[in-house]
Amino acid sequence: MKTNLLLIVFISLSLTELFAQDKTIGFESKDGWSTQHNQIWNINNERAAEGIYSLKFKSGSVDSELKHVEFIKNSETIEPGTYEVTLKVWQEDYSVVKGFSINFQNPWHSVAFKLNKVKKGEWVELSKKLIIEKATKKMVFSVSTNPKWGGIGTFYLDDVQFKKID
Repeated sequence: MKTNLLLIVFISLSLTELFAQDKTIGFESKDGWSTQHNQIWNINNERAAEGIYSLKFKSGSVDSELKHVEFIKNSETIEPGTYEVTLKVWQEDYSVVKGFSINFQNPWHSVAFKLNKVKKGEWVELSKKLIIEKATKKMVFSVSTNPKWGGIGTFYLDDVQFKKID
């Protein structure tokens, strides 16, 4: 009886993943990630919600010549559909970063997360809805250098999930 139950659960999870096109983006591997701002964005092992690594943003000043700073993955395809995007974020106590976005290019799609009311000093799960009308690649984590939208400070991201809901 236990073997049959486990087999049914395994098949169910496999079919759900196949048809729902759910996707989890982790930072356990640096493969495929890039940035021109590695003094600001990096994958490290200082904090992680799960596993060993997370994505860290740390900025002590705002460069007025930059419009934003980004961390990029060029090989992540998200198929058309409506998704619930969930992720975990940890903000240091002194952080005044107001938010960040996850953008997709070709075609352009974006989902923004506000941090100004998120509890600091612990992992907090955030969730947003994202509609993708046409398959897209090149996922970009971006923080504006405009203090009205971005700001200075340190936060970590981990366990980014795209769950297809439609």
